Amino acid sequence: MVGDIKGYCQLKADAIGASINDMSEFRHKICRAMEINEDTKSVLVINPKATALGMFDMDQVVRYFRCDILSGVITPPDLNPMERFEYVARVMAYSVNQKRDMSLMRQFVIATSLAKGSFDDRPYFQSAAKI
Repeated sequence: MVGDIKGYCQLKADAIGASINDMSEFRHKICRAMEINEDTKSVLVINPKATALGMFDMDQVVRYFRCDILSGVITPPDLNPMERFEYVARVMAYSVNQKRDMSLMRQFVIATSLAKGSFDDRPYFQSAAKI
């Protein structure tokens, strides 16, 4: 849907793009990607505070990964709606069973996925001792 998060990206420290806001709102920060366009090789991002939009060429992006979000759970990008609901239910059930903080797990998923360059859900399912 329009306005959904399509992924996350980290921009270069000297990134140059198009925004009515100051570039320091985006530079070297992890931003939510509203659109990742492979055809035009560009990304539309919202800054971490959710107060500014910016458009950047992909050569201004250090790393990114694609994902979807449902009920606050980051999900793989290639699931159909029913598979996404099942995935979210599995993550939430595991989280409750392991007494995990979902916002902390979401941050771990973002960090590991950015490091890998693709969606990585290991933090959702690893035991707490391994994280």
